[in-house]
Amino acid sequence: MPASPIMMTMVERAIDATFEPVELTDGSGWYVRLTRPAMLPQHIGVFRTEAEAREWIGAKSVEWLVRYGAS
Repeated sequence: MPASPIMMTMVERAIDATFEPVELTDGSGWYVRLTRPAMLPQHIGVFRTEAEAREWIGAKSVEWLVRYGAS
């Protein structure tokens, strides 16, 4: 069964998105930075450790893009 146009759009968005863990400037934790073409970077969440931020990226980033990707 071929992918629907909506699903292809979500996949294309996911390919253009970069998620990376970034330490807060005061060293008190981490957040996830989402970078996409032609958009300002977004800061997502606050995590205690880099490992928690990376875990969120692996487990939740695609779901986040599906839910909020157009904004």
